Amino acid sequence: VKQETVAEMSECNQIWDFIYIEDVCTAIHKVISLKVCGTYNLCSGDHKKLKDTVNKVASIATERYQKKAKIMYGIRKVGLNDPKVLRGSNSKLMRATGWRPLYDMNTGLEKTVYEW
Repeated sequence: VKQETVAEMSECNQIWDFIYIEDVCTAIHKVISLKVCGTYNLCSGDHKKLKDTVNKVASIATERYQKKAKIMYGIRKVGLNDPKVLRGSNSKLMRATGWRPLYDMNTGLEKTVYEW
């Protein structure tokens, strides 16, 4: 968004879960330091329509860089390997380690765009 004024997207109707990288790192640190074994979902537990996420990123970038991005939906096809739904429950990980995500999606996106 920083360098281009037009973003050609698919319809962006997928439902995905995004997690801020700092939350990923703290979760992994907890698992390693507590020597937890098993299979766990590392996710925020908050899933949204991809179009909402794209619009939020564009809004934050517009505010940050004072340059409005035009988003054109439906121009590209969804990738063959792109899942329609990508979400999980982090409750097992939270019970095993006491870990909790520190950042909600909006805060994580703001930090990402501002540090970009």
